[in-house]
Amino acid sequence: MKKIIGIFMMVGLLALAACASPVAKEIERYVNEDLKPLADMEDEVIAEYDSVIGDNHTDDYETYTHIDEVVLPKYRDFIDKLEAIKLETPEVREVHETYISAANKQFNAFGKILSALEEGDFAIIEEANEMLEEARRGMRDYQAQLESLAKENGVELVDEEEE
Repeated sequence: MKKIIGIFMMVGLLALAACASPVAKEIERYVNEDLKPLADMEDEVIAEYDSVIGDNHTDDYETYTHIDEVVLPKYRDFIDKLEAIKLETPEVREVHETYISAANKQFNAFGKILSALEEGDFAIIEEANEMLEEARRGMRDYQAQLESLAKENGVELVDEEEE
């Protein structure tokens, strides 16, 4: 699973401050001040999850314990911080809500994985994987919405990896 914020963490917003719209100014603040500090937090949680699934899976007990004691609490903290972001413009708020929704879907999928491990039910694992795919689609939708809104408002988003 790839990092979510980090994939599209944008810096170097090029909006002319004097004539930037309120939406443009908020996009710049949102990306550079609100999201940037959360990128490392999200990367860490996803790395923790990845450390016990797929090729890194050693046994169900280890996976269950790690998700329950490490991944879920850290991801809940991440979502709490994500939900605490205060936005003024409806346009940016709407885009941010897409992100919150996808993050919550991913959190719930992690919880469903715990249920599957408790019950030893592979059908529940399949449901959790479908939820994770929905969350990934939500993250892609969020990224596309943010990029579109930035473009509409004359803000150029530059991926930090390109700098």
